[in-house]
Amino acid sequence: MIKGKNLIPFLIAGVVCILGITSIIFGTVKALGYAPLEPTDLCEKNVGTSLHFSVRDGLPAQDEYFLAFIGEEEEEVTSVMIVAPKEHKSFIGRTECESVSVIGTLDKCDEEIAEKGVAIFTDYFDTFKSAYEQNNLDTFDEDLKNAINTISPYYLSVTDVKENDDDNLTGVGIALIVISVLTVVLYLLRNIIPVKKILLITAAVVVALAAVVFIIFKDRIRTLSSLTEVSDGFYTMTCYGDYDIDEYLNADISTNDQLVEWLSKKFIGFGYDRIYIDNFGCSSFICESSDGSFLMGRNFDYSETDSLLLYSEPDDGYASIGMVDLEFFGMGEYSDISPDSFEGKLLMLAAPYICMDGANEEGLGVSILQLDTQTLHQDKGNPDLMAYSAIRCILDKCKTVDEATELLENYDIHSGLDCSFHFFIADKSGKSLIVEWLDNEMVITEDTAVTNFVLAKGKYHLEGEGIDRYDIMKEGLDNSTLDKRKAMLLLSDLQYKTQTEWSCVYNLSDFSVDICLDS
Repeated sequence: MIKGKNLIPFLIAGVVCILGITSIIFGTVKALGYAPLEPTDLCEKNVGTSLHFSVRDGLPAQDEYFLAFIGEEEEEVTSVMIVAPKEHKSFIGRTECESVSVIGTLDKCDEEIAEKGVAIFTDYFDTFKSAYEQNNLDTFDEDLKNAINTISPYYLSVTDVKENDDDNLTGVGIALIVISVLTVVLYLLRNIIPVKKILLITAAVVVALAAVVFIIFKDRIRTLSSLTEVSDGFYTMTCYGDYDIDEYLNADISTNDQLVEWLSKKFIGFGYDRIYIDNFGCSSFICESSDGSFLMGRNFDYSETDSLLLYSEPDDGYASIGMVDLEFFGMGEYSDISPDSFEGKLLMLAAPYICMDGANEEGLGVSILQLDTQTLHQDKGNPDLMAYSAIRCILDKCKTVDEATELLENYDIHSGLDCSFHFFIADKSGKSLIVEWLDNEMVITEDTAVTNFVLAKGKYHLEGEGIDRYDIMKEGLDNSTLDKRKAMLLLSDLQYKTQTEWSCVYNLSDFSVDICLDS
C-alpha cells in the first residue's frame, strides 16, 4: 500500500493526467460545438441557426464557396457575405488574417447587406480588370453579372471570431498524459534500478532516438537548414537527397487534391488542403549571346508573392536550378504562413514539385505560362501528370528539347485549374519550342518566344493575350545577339502591367542564372 510521501508523485501524476484529459475533451468539444458550414446550409430553414466554420487567410477551409468580410478590420467583423462561385475564384480577393473560427447566426440579406455584397464584387472585378491585360474586356460585364447572381441571399451575423487553437489543446493534452505516465513508471522503477542508472538509460534512449531521427531525416534536416532569406521575401534553398520523383510519376495524379494528399504524406507530415494559383501572365524567349552560349529569358507575371530559388541535385537525376512561387502553398508576407515558421519550413520540402521555371546542368530550360483556353484534362489512356509538376520531371530526366517532348507525350497532362498552360522548352543547342494541349492533343510549335496566347496553327491560333509583348520580344531578338544584361533589359520592356514578380536569365551553356525581383 502506498502511503505518506510515496503518495505525492502519484497525486501529482494524477493531477497532470486529469489536466491532459480535460484539455483533449475541451479541444474536442470546441471543435464540435458548432455545426460546420456547408453550402447546403444556406437555406430558409436554417435562418436563425448558429453556424461555425474555419477561415484561413480570409478563405474558408472548404473549397465550395468563398467569403467577403464586412467591417473595418478583421478583429471587428460584423457580418460575412457568403458567396458561392467556385468558377469565379480569380475574382475574389483574400484578406490577411490568422487561422480563425467564425461563429455567427444565419440570416437573410436585407437591402443594405445585399448592396454591400454587390459593391464588393464590383470592386474586385474593377481591380482585376485594371490589373491584367485582356484582349476582350466585353466579357467582364457579363462575368460580373453572373458573379452577382451567385451571391447567396443569406449572410452570417457574426457573434464571435476566435483563433483556431483546438489542435493545440489536443496536443497539449496528449503531452500531459504521456508525462504523467512516464513519471509513474520511473517512480515505480526507482527501487529496482538505481536513480542514476534510470537517468543514464533515459539519456541513452533519448540520444539513440535523436540519432535514429537524424539518420532517417538527415537529408530533410540539411535541406531545411539551407533555407536562407537573401532579401525581403526572396529565399534560397538547396534540396538534398531524393524526393521520390519516380514514385510521383507512377502515382497517377490528375487533380490538385491528389497532389496535395501525396505531398502531405511524403514530405509535409500533416494534412494540407490548400493550393493557391491566381491568374498569371509571363513571357519567355531564347537568344544567343556574343560568346556563342544560349540564354533563356523568363518573366513571371503574378500578384505580389514571396519566391524561392531552389537548387537540387537528386541521386537519380540531373542537378537543376529553378524558381518557386511560395504563394502556391499559401506562404509569404501576404499569406497566413511564414516561410520561416515550422509549418512553412515543412511545406518547403515540397518545393521541387512546384517550380515555375528552371534549367538543369545539361543545358535544358523550361518555363510554364498560362493560357485562357479550355481546362486541360488530357485523356488518352496514359499515366496522369500535373502540368506544373511536369517541370520537375523534365529538369530531372531530360537533357534536350526532344527528350522533354518525348517525356510529355507519354503522359496525360492536367492543369488542375479552370484554364490551360503551355510550356516553353529550350536547350543549349539553341533549339526551342512551345508545347500546347488543344482538343486532347499535344501540339508542338517551333518558336523563339512565347507569352499567353496560342501559337499553334488552327482554330485556337492567337487565342489569349500578350501579342504586344510577343512582338516586342521578336523585335528585340531579330538578327541580334544579346548578353545577359541586354536580355534582362528586354525582359524589363515586357512587364505585365506592374505584376512582374521576377525576371530570370538562365545561361543554358554554363548552368547559371541571373535574377531581378519585382522588376
